[in-house]
Amino acid sequence: GKGVRVGQVIEHLSTELSEDTSCRSLPGAILLFACFIVSCLQAEEPTLNYSTRSLLNEILTEDANFAYIPGSQFQHDLGADQDVGMKVLDNANTRQDVHSWFRLGFFPLFQGSFSLDGPADMSAIITQWEYNSAIGGVRLSQELAPLGDCRDASMAKALANFDICSPAFHYLSTPLSPHLPDILAREVKEDDPVRWFFFSEDWSIIEARIDETLRPNSTWLQRRRSESVRAAVPLYNPELHTLTVVYAEFFFARSGKQWARVLAPTLKLQVYYKLFHIVVDVVCAILVLHIFYSEGNEVRVIVIESKRQRMTPFKAIFEHFTQFWNGVDCLCMIGFSFLVFYWIGHIQNAQTLSDMLAGDLFGQRTMTGSEEEKAQALRALLDHVEMSLRHQLTVAYIRSICLFLVPMRMFKAFSAQARLSILTRTFTSAATDVFHFMLIFFTLFMSWAVCGIVLFGNSVEEFADFE
Repeated sequence: GKGVRVGQVIEHLSTELSEDTSCRSLPGAILLFACFIVSCLQAEEPTLNYSTRSLLNEILTEDANFAYIPGSQFQHDLGADQDVGMKVLDNANTRQDVHSWFRLGFFPLFQGSFSLDGPADMSAIITQWEYNSAIGGVRLSQELAPLGDCRDASMAKALANFDICSPAFHYLSTPLSPHLPDILAREVKEDDPVRWFFFSEDWSIIEARIDETLRPNSTWLQRRRSESVRAAVPLYNPELHTLTVVYAEFFFARSGKQWARVLAPTLKLQVYYKLFHIVVDVVCAILVLHIFYSEGNEVRVIVIESKRQRMTPFKAIFEHFTQFWNGVDCLCMIGFSFLVFYWIGHIQNAQTLSDMLAGDLFGQRTMTGSEEEKAQALRALLDHVEMSLRHQLTVAYIRSICLFLVPMRMFKAFSAQARLSILTRTFTSAATDVFHFMLIFFTLFMSWAVCGIVLFGNSVEEFADFE
């Protein structure tokens, strides 16, 4: 008889060996998936971060009142012995409101942190700060918009007495994004005006400086160029050993609208404080190293075989990793390599911040030293915190990518088992049809979205943009 060709036998044996390897890798893939999920939850601790952000957001939006009215009927009905603020953050619609909110609402929340002529009355300090101690002081920065020619110079001069205007980009009239990456992207530049308010200064000095800085006719707050005003305050939580920076920002849209937002990102100053977290990460590291070891052995075999067949090793390795499941393993190794690199940097950043707070200038709630030394120390602290927050966001992005890659390795192991491979084979068979369906769906969805913006964007805030 003709028999079976050698190539077919080799191909069959290769398939069987590949499926055997995939089956044997299934326990490790499941264990890596479980450990990595636990590691991500332990590292991020979203409940802790959200509770801190929620508390500080409620304090600054609900408790930072301004526009006080003495002897009001509302005050009389409450039986209160103090004046009542009739406006909150959402009611700050003019430059005068910005000045009033900072002077009567924002800064008084930290008044217990500023030095006083006499002993501080701890009972007068707002109880919400019991677990979050304001340290150092407040950085007030202003972002300036570039200036250029108006769209119609003669009409702008005749009707509004404007000689210069902002570029078209700065005519934005949409709300500020509530997400953290946006505010970190708007970092304080060298030429941005900055004012410092230190907790070691007397409260009466702070009040006078606030008026000098934020009053609408002040020289610091530039009417034409001012695009946003942002306050940043570092808070330390001794119970959780975390550092939180409270951002309160006003954005002055060129439509005349003012948008305000509050953010409170948190950094852990001690990344590993549970033995369980350390054990989980060590197990993850061992399993990832095993992936490197296994792929290294495969590459070694490929190089040996390529030399026998007089084939370029690089070409053989390239053909190996361009296969789908081998490509998934390659992406996993690359993703985890980046994750380990950035995670080590994240640990170093946390340790650096902890050392800065334990230094001479930040050894107590009120900073010591000259005004220039305090400004340099607080600037260095906030700059390093914001750099660490950007680094933390990068780690989160890499984690999210790895969270997609790790299950893909499980699907590779599933493909060698009859019952578990049903889903992967279904996806493979339907991939072409799903792609064409998504193309049609995306086209229609985008048309409907733009239609909603065109019809309702001028009157309904939710339809003003794609967000």
